[in-house]
Amino acid sequence: MNRSFLFAPGNVPRRVEKALTLAADAVILDLEDSVAPSDKPGARKSIAEALRGPRKARGYVRVNAPSTPFCFRDLLETLHARVDGVVVPRSRARPTCTPSTG
Repeated sequence: MNRSFLFAPGNVPRRVEKALTLAADAVILDLEDSVAPSDKPGARKSIAEALRGPRKARGYVRVNAPSTPFCFRDLLETLHARVDGVVVPRSRARPTCTPSTG
């Protein structure tokens, strides 16, 4: 059971390292909102390395949305046998219905 989720920006090695030592049930290393496009390549490498090491929590990677040019590289460069899962960001699709004004 997951009771606590801790997000950490993947481009700040000190925060990634610290997050993986805490007692959260799951640590989600973020490549989306908290990482500037220019920092994404380095963050991918840092995340992949960090999740290979020892940790107290399950380790997840939050990738960029599939509709972006970043998602494929996020998956390709960070996933390995020690990654517990992937978090896909919220959908930005338009609603399929409109609320009733009744």
